[in-house]
Amino acid sequence: MNRSVKPEAYSIGLPNIPQFQSHTLPNGTTIHLLIGGVQPVVRIDMAFRAGSVFAPKCGLARAVSVLLGEGIPGMNAEQLAEKIDFYGAQMWQKSDTINSIVSLVSLDKHLVNVLPLVEMMIKQPTLPEKELAIYIDKELQNFQINISKSRYKASYEFTHNFFVEGSRYGRVMTEENLRQITRTDLQSFHQKTYGSAGLNVFVSGQPSAESLQLIDKIFSGEWGNSVSLDDAEKPIFRQWNEQVIQFDRPGSMQASISMGRVLPSLPHPDIMPLGIVNTIFGGYFGSRLMQNIREEKGLTYGIGSSINSRRNNSIMRITSDVEPNNWQLVIDEIFNEMRIMQQQPIDTDELEMLRSYMKGQILSRYDSIMSSVDTLVPYVMEQVPLDYDKQLFNLIENITPSHIQQLAQQYLVPEQFRIVVVK
Repeated sequence: MNRSVKPEAYSIGLPNIPQFQSHTLPNGTTIHLLIGGVQPVVRIDMAFRAGSVFAPKCGLARAVSVLLGEGIPGMNAEQLAEKIDFYGAQMWQKSDTINSIVSLVSLDKHLVNVLPLVEMMIKQPTLPEKELAIYIDKELQNFQINISKSRYKASYEFTHNFFVEGSRYGRVMTEENLRQITRTDLQSFHQKTYGSAGLNVFVSGQPSAESLQLIDKIFSGEWGNSVSLDDAEKPIFRQWNEQVIQFDRPGSMQASISMGRVLPSLPHPDIMPLGIVNTIFGGYFGSRLMQNIREEKGLTYGIGSSINSRRNNSIMRITSDVEPNNWQLVIDEIFNEMRIMQQQPIDTDELEMLRSYMKGQILSRYDSIMSSVDTLVPYVMEQVPLDYDKQLFNLIENITPSHIQQLAQQYLVPEQFRIVVVK
């Protein structure tokens, strides 16, 4: 190898995006299959419409998700964990606004021993009173620690104030909320949402024919009830009388800024190109916000913007932690960068750097079977076409400076952003 010769650079090509093979069982459960990898490992993700927006109490959906693994008929939490560990399997649960997902990774040869345990977890969890008390105690301690942090407090107050009073999207955890959750609440919510109709099961890796038959058998019965995406309440956003809401924390060493605005929900055609605009503005280390506020002015260690795109609720958020006396200066600079994007088209060099970065990010989403599943499961659950990243890749290659500028003029409008500052 001649190290004095610069390696040749190549443009990033369109990735090979895998596709699920799907079939729906008579009970309404849909099985999605994605074969890949070289090891005899199987991953199964069971996705229910059991997120917080369907729960009558704040924190209830997450409590049920966590406590599913804390006991089944004939086994307490410790025995169940030991049994799963014995077969070298791993399990985890997560819950968000809309969905709750139970995930399992196991060697294919042990699936016959492990999957029946998971079946009982999702169909017949004991949700024991003792484990609920332990869970609430831990959550109370975590809440007391987190609420003392300015960054958490800013995000907390932003969420609470962004939606109208009583909206399930704007509920925030309190000690009183946690203490009001009962075992009866857990059982009722589980029965309402963890049902077979509408369940999506994602199977990936290298399952054998026997394992695929077992999976169909396990999920072929009817149990529980289900809700659909259409059952979720529609978010209603609060009308703010002032653009900035401030919360004082005497003695605080930093000020935390959380600001955002409403965007069109999926499948609005502007959402995809807005992802490109957001990346330029504050979505990666080379973004406008980072270059100005961190690199040039040294006002923060980090600042960024993101877009959370959902079927009925999309929001753009900008967050940063700064020195307490500089929070207004940072907000002014954020708004200044918005105006620059409105007034001046992006130059060729910056656009080419952005294209390389974003196309590389798309490639990384499909560099393994596991990362592919992590990418595609949310697309299915949000009813997004599975070739979304292919469309995005083509858009990245062809988007023009004038299109970016037009979107900035329409959406990066300082007056439309609502701001919470904790200082």
